Amino acid sequence: NLWDDFNRDDSATAPGNGWVAVGSAIFGISSNRLYNVPNVNSSLCIRSGDPLLQNLYIECEVTGTLNNDTVFNEPGLMFRYIDSSNFLWVGLYNSTIRLNKLDGGNGSSLAAVAFTPTNGTYYKLAVSAIGNRIRVWVDDVLYIDYQLTGANATKYVVPGNIGFQYIVVGSPATAARWDNYVCYQL
Repeated sequence: NLWDDFNRDDSATAPGNGWVAVGSAIFGISSNRLYNVPNVNSSLCIRSGDPLLQNLYIECEVTGTLNNDTVFNEPGLMFRYIDSSNFLWVGLYNSTIRLNKLDGGNGSSLAAVAFTPTNGTYYKLAVSAIGNRIRVWVDDVLYIDYQLTGANATKYVVPGNIGFQYIVVGSPATAARWDNYVCYQL
């Protein structure tokens, strides 16, 4: 079990508490919240040193410019991270809630449903992954109940790291932030 409210000194160079940015990404802490320091698209941050998790429940409060089709950010929750080119994540994106995969470096949506967020509002985004079944909630309302099938059921039903996926297009008016992260192994 992992709880992180990001309640530590501000840092523009490291997220701390076992979180590690992947590659050239930079994550930090600002006012007790996690953020992507340079606001760079496709940035990843994973939990290091923890056992790999397959069956899990994650929830985290997220905010940003979530409701715009041309200038937006998507603060996502990443799970079953195999490597930087292969993982699953959920996020609030352009008036939708999405369950996504990155497969060999190519991203695609597995499931998406309409959701109209208010920019700058914090939403509790939650995901459970048990075997092939993935469920996604926002503010305790179930929006996605998805079954991995075919090659996805083989590839993504493995233990992996947990972390954050950040997507940004343009210069959003509201910065993306993560807060009050909880992960339980099921």
